[in-house]
Amino acid sequence: MKKELPKIYSETIDRDTNHVVAYTKSEERQELSKEKNVQKSFQKSVNQKINEIFKSVNYVYKMEVVIQTEEGEFVKQIVGRNKKQLITMDNEQIDIDKIKDIFIK
Repeated sequence: MKKELPKIYSETIDRDTNHVVAYTKSEERQELSKEKNVQKSFQKSVNQKINEIFKSVNYVYKMEVVIQTEEGEFVKQIVGRNKKQLITMDNEQIDIDKIKDIFIK
């Protein structure tokens, strides 16, 4: 006793359905995105930059940062902060109000 199975619908294919698609990254767009990132960093306040440094995945205790103030540019190892000051490894306290720019070395 053979059981007859229902027939499956199949359509004949008369064209190639395998498409090869390649995506490339344009050098020009990459340079534009870098410029936008640089412009965005200038728009951030010093407090936002400090918060990003401490919340960063790359943050480690005694991280070296470059601090730009009216007196000049300094490379310091920051270990913490309070509301108004950054605390360095040398137990030096730098007023956040005096900082013009800060970034990771």
